[in-house]
Amino acid sequence: MSQERNRIFLKYFQLYYPSENPISFFRWLPLKKEWQLNQFELMALTRGIHVFHSHRFLVKKDEALQFVRISLTSPKDVDELEEGLHILKSLEAGDGKIH
Repeated sequence: MSQERNRIFLKYFQLYYPSENPISFFRWLPLKKEWQLNQFELMALTRGIHVFHSHRFLVKKDEALQFVRISLTSPKDVDELEEGLHILKSLEAGDGKIH
């Protein structure tokens, strides 16, 4: 299950980090600096998707890079995962402003 869902993730986001487990249950999506803290989380939530900003996982404050954590196993099936990743891709391509 995890391997298939990671392949689907890579179809939407061509991100390869050597230190990342290729069959992980979650993936990290980098955000543009234009996104304000928690803003991406809120925009995704208004579209029915729960993601977590990287600041929730930090031990020390570091605003240089920001990411959202995407669970690949929370969606009930691959169709729901595809739909969610499609929405996240369109949000990620945006300018970080609430329209």
